Amino acid sequence: MKNFNQDIRFKYQERAHRFTVRFLSLVIAGIVLGAILLRLMGVSTDNVGW
Repeated sequence: MKNFNQDIRFKYQERAHRFTVRFLSLVIAGIVLGAILLRLMGVSTDNVGW
């Protein structure tokens, strides 16, 4: 039974890790796309540091 719980915990950690990586990549892609769109629209991005 203890081994069974460890297996479930390992699968849950793996799934959570995969979700975290996907979420972080989405956030980074959103920030980059937002900065590119702002620059394309001609908004001053000096205060952002790009």
